[in-house]
Amino acid sequence: MDIYVSQLSIHLDPAHWGPNAAEFNPSRWIDTSSSSDQIITPAKGTYVSWSGGPQICPGVKMSQVEFVATMATLFRSARCEPLPTVGIEDAEMLRERLRQLAWDSASKLTLQMRDPGRVQLRWVPMED
Repeated sequence: MDIYVSQLSIHLDPAHWGPNAAEFNPSRWIDTSSSSDQIITPAKGTYVSWSGGPQICPGVKMSQVEFVATMATLFRSARCEPLPTVGIEDAEMLRERLRQLAWDSASKLTLQMRDPGRVQLRWVPMED
């Protein structure tokens, strides 16, 4: 029997992240209460993407830099949106379908979507 800590449950705990914990909200990471914006450091044990303590992932910094560079490259000139599917063309319904897909995941060693092919995405160039 394998036992895993559910990182998804930790990361969506309303006690730590508020009632909108399941919503995409990048501003939750920025403290604007001072004269200069500060990145918020979550309380110990509330954000464990790379684990922590002596078991922390040795590549944490490299993966963070790589992730930011990849996202900046992808979103520099385009946005990502769900493709309309048969019977679903409304933008909000498509976003809800994406949320449901994200929730239908299995926590193994890494989080894995059960059926990622249910929703297709496209890159849409942005106008300057």
